[in-house]
Amino acid sequence: MLEYLRLMQMTPEDTRGKPLAAFDYTRTISAANEQAVLASIIEAVRNQLSLYPTTEEQDAALIQDKSLFQCFNYNQRMAVRHRRNEKRLLKRTVAALEKQLKNRGLDVNDLERAGGNTAGKVLEGDERRFGIKQRTALEERLEAMGLPIDLK
Repeated sequence: MLEYLRLMQMTPEDTRGKPLAAFDYTRTISAANEQAVLASIIEAVRNQLSLYPTTEEQDAALIQDKSLFQCFNYNQRMAVRHRRNEKRLLKRTVAALEKQLKNRGLDVNDLERAGGNTAGKVLEGDERRFGIKQRTALEERLEAMGLPIDLK
């Protein structure tokens, strides 16, 4: 899913004039692209949470009220527990993604993606991290010998 979202969130600045086939979508394309990908997942998970008719706290209160909870049949009790656990997982997913954004220095307020402006720059040392297709040992040897790398 991340690979698809990275492709869908790419901008002309992210491609830096390279064909889409040249990118390794299993890796981060650019900081702004990764921020957009994670933000879209967070938005989707929050949207899913908003579709539930009750909150996690309301479900927990219902489970804690033993006299009322015992009025439900077994399947209804299991359904309430399952719904509460789904909400917990979704909330933890949002928290983990927000933590990942923060750990990568991709604060939503600090990183503006208006128009996809990444300036097309990759910081020195980040080439492997930002999805540029890596060269093979053979390609590096050919370059060192002054021979053309693209043998097509």
